[in-house]
Formats: sequence, structure tokens, C-alpha cells
Amino acid sequence: MGDAAPVLVAVAGVAGFALVLIRSGLIPVARSLTGTVSAGVVAMLDSSLDDAAKEQAVRAAGLSLLAGAWKVAWRFALSLAAVAVPVLLADLAGLVPQADSFGMLLRIDFIAAASGLALLAAWAARRRSGAAGGRITDSSAYGAGSKMVHALAFSGPGTLRALAALDDRLFARRIAAVPDTPPVFITSLARGGTTALLNAMHGLPQAATHRYCDMPFISAPLLWSKYAGRRNSMPERERAHGDGMTISLQSPEAFDEVFWRLHWPEKYRGGQIGLWQAADHKPDAQAFLKRHFRKIVSLRHPHGGGAGVRYLSKNNANIARLDLLPHMFPSCGIILALREPAAHAASLHRQHMNFSKLHAEDAFVLRYMRDIGHLEFGALHQPIAFATEDLA
Repeated sequence: MGDAAPVLVAVAGVAGFALVLIRSGLIPVARSLTGTVSAGVVAMLDSSLDDAAKEQAVRAAGLSLLAGAWKVAWRFALSLAAVAVPVLLADLAGLVPQADSFGMLLRIDFIAAASGLALLAAWAARRRSGAAGGRITDSSAYGAGSKMVHALAFSGPGTLRALAALDDRLFARRIAAVPDTPPVFITSLARGGTTALLNAMHGLPQAATHRYCDMPFISAPLLWSKYAGRRNSMPERERAHGDGMTISLQSPEAFDEVFWRLHWPEKYRGGQIGLWQAADHKPDAQAFLKRHFRKIVSLRHPHGGGAGVRYLSKNNANIARLDLLPHMFPSCGIILALREPAAHAASLHRQHMNFSKLHAEDAFVLRYMRDIGHLEFGALHQPIAFATEDLA
């Protein structure tokens, strides 16, 4: 068969390896194994779980890991065996000695070429998968490694404060150079149209907002931006609400509720979110928030210095702070969105059912929304404790 014979047999061996690897389901099993490791680490870093719950979760992850390791091992062994089939057949038929075929399989140039083609095929498959679109849940947008990083970033109040303090020290001069301009707050009851307002306003030259790319280290946005770079690899897709709005990593999002929970944890106890009064003012929280707002201004406008730029907040829970916001941020702007009541109520109910289903199906969606303080729907629902008239 000539000099090309060992190459053809080696190609057949690689093709057999790839075919068995795919048909045996090794890739999804390995992905599931990675998810198991991630689930164990995430549970250990979950500050909402007690020690007994963490131990139970880690034990379950360990047992799943042992079972998963066996599933990976026999599938990989079978894939390797598939490489030998064409080599042995060619040898038995007297076409190519097995030593020549195995020698070709072990050559550096052949390995490099096969690896390059495999990477190219994987990239093309990923491109096709991304182009297919679909709804983004907070789980589908995160891989196993990203979930572990998220769990680390939100492992507790101490972590959030420590990251913020590190950001303050590393970028003190940059933060100090940003003028302390009054922020603008967009608020309403959930489903009141605040996201549409945010999307309409965030591109204004005088506005600076949080974006999805600021996750998960949102208390250290300047430092995280240095490591994350200009990430924009997530294709634009419909968000988890299923309301037709699309998002990407550069889309604006509401994240500052994390800091209200950090400084006023007492307002979130008892299954409701309490109302803030002017007397609830905390100077340290005011300084923290103002400094954070300047960080976002600096991040979104790195070359303009932030002159005349205002931090733009979209936060539904700010409707509980209407008495406090002007006291903490004099001259701030407050935009209160209103929606036709019947349509508003129907939308609230629809999203409550939507996220109740998502929370039941995916523990990370529940964890993600709890961490960022989106408590409007589903298993996390905490209504705002508005004062009611005494009708007696």
C-alpha cells in the first residue's frame, strides 16, 4: 500500500477512537463529573447552609464522584481499544505491520495534526450550538468552573467586604479622580418596566451602569476587569424571564442590591423586606456605595474621567428606600416606573410561576438569584413590607 498505508491505518484508528468516544457518551459523563465536583465545592462555600447540610452535600458529591470516575474509566478504555482495531486488522491482513501503524500514531506531527483537527471540529460545534440561541438561565451561562468561582466570590459578607477593600487600595487614585456626582435610581415594583428604562438609558454618554461582565466579583469591579478583560464571548440570547428581552455580557443589569443586603441585613429577616427610613442612614454604608458608584463610572468611562457622568441604578427594591435615598444621596434622580395594574399583576404572576419552576429544577439558578438579591419571584420571594392603613 506504500508509504501512505500507515497514515491511513492511523487515521482509521483515530476515527474509531472519536466514534466510540462520542457514541459511548464519555463527553457528557465527564461533563457531569465536573458538575459533581463543582456542586461539592459550591456547597462548601454556601454561607446559607449549616455544617450538617454541607457535610451531607459533600458526602453525596463524593459518592457521585466515585461512580462517575468508573463511568469515565471504562468508556475511555473502550475508546482506546477502538484505536487498536484497524491496526490489528491491517496487520492480520498483511497490509501494514502493526509496529508501523502504532509508530505513526505516536509521531509528534501526526498527534499535532489530529489534535488541531479535533479542536477545529469542537470549535465549529460550539459555534453551531451558540448560534442556535435559546433562553439564558444563570446556570446555562455558567460552566462548572465558573460556578465554583461564583461560589467563592459570594462565599460570605466578609469576602465581599475584603474584595471591595482590596479594590479600594489598588485603585485609590483612580477612584478619587472620579467626581462624586449624584446617582440616578430607576425603581418600581418588579415587572414595572424598569429593565426597559435601563436598556433605553444605559447607552447615554452621561450614564454608567453595571453590566453582566461585572459578575461575579462585583464588589471589586476594577480589579475584576483587569483579569476578565473585554469579555464578550457569550452570544446575545433571550434572558431567563422569557419576555423577549435579549442580553449579552455587555448588557446592563441590576447588581447593587448586593450592597444594600451587605449593610442592612436586618431588613431582610422575617420573610419580608423592610422599609428604610431616613433614620436608617449609615455613614459607612453611604461611603461604601458612593465609592462603588465612582468605580463603575470609572470603569465605563476610563478615558473621560467621569466628568458629568452619573451612576445609573436599576433596582426594584429601591422602592422600599424612597425616604432614605434623597437623604443619602442629595440631588439624586429617582425615576418611578408605573404600569397598567392588570397587565402588571398578570406579569408578576407569570414570572413567579416561571422562576418557581426554574428554582425547583436548578439549584444554581436559585443560588445565583439569592446572591445578587433578586428576591421578587419563586422560592426566594420576599415581599416588601409596605405599611397598610388601619381600617378598623
